[in-house]
Amino acid sequence: MACSGFRQLAIERTTQEALSLAVPPSHLEVTLLADEHKAYPRALRGLLDRRFRLEQTSSRRPRVPGNPLQPVNGGSRIVPGTVSA
Repeated sequence: MACSGFRQLAIERTTQEALSLAVPPSHLEVTLLADEHKAYPRALRGLLDRRFRLEQTSSRRPRVPGNPLQPVNGGSRIVPGTVSA
């Protein structure tokens, strides 16, 4: 299902903002694993003082071991208050 233009822009801006806070400006390359959303490459192009390598995987692939996106799904299943350090 395609996103509206407004939603695409919101995803792009949110991604860019999160990455600008999480990844300091550097000459080191950071690898991002993401689905094939078109907003991600646009977000990265807006962060000129950082280097990224974007590895995209189809979101339709099963989230099983071996799929780079599988750990994301595992984290989304964590219920607040149930994880101990």
